[in-house]
Amino acid sequence: MTEITTPVVLGLLRRIEAKGYGEVALRVKVAISQIMRFAIAAGKAEIDPCPSLRGILAPRLQKHMAAIIKPAEVGELLRAIDQLTGSHVVRAALALAPLVFVRLGELRAAKWAEIDLERAEWRYRVSKTKTDHLVPLSRQAVEILRDIQQLTGRGDLG
Repeated sequence: MTEITTPVVLGLLRRIEAKGYGEVALRVKVAISQIMRFAIAAGKAEIDPCPSLRGILAPRLQKHMAAIIKPAEVGELLRAIDQLTGSHVVRAALALAPLVFVRLGELRAAKWAEIDLERAEWRYRVSKTKTDHLVPLSRQAVEILRDIQQLTGRGDLG
């Protein structure tokens, strides 16, 4: 472990970066740092060479996600969803998304056993954080769910 020095790590990261994998280089640096901290704790290394490399690699490019923030644009989106042709279940999911404000993965994984239409509630466990969530359902969301319940039965929503 003593042969893993700042110049050695920098050389490795620069080779990865030169191939166009800047994001991978940054993740490799984090992994090396974690390993080195473990080695220090285990008495196998003296230092972590990675903190010295702060700011040397190209910064991550920020990706801006599209967002609708103007009320008129929200209306346009909702009208476009209403006009959509295709699978009834897909249209229902798109109509539900702005009503429940959950991650699309959570909506896709929804199960009928989690939804109480009488109470207008959707209770589910977030897979990523293992926390329980309660989503109150609007009258419109309940109508959409009742409509697709006939098609999808009692298992998954879609």
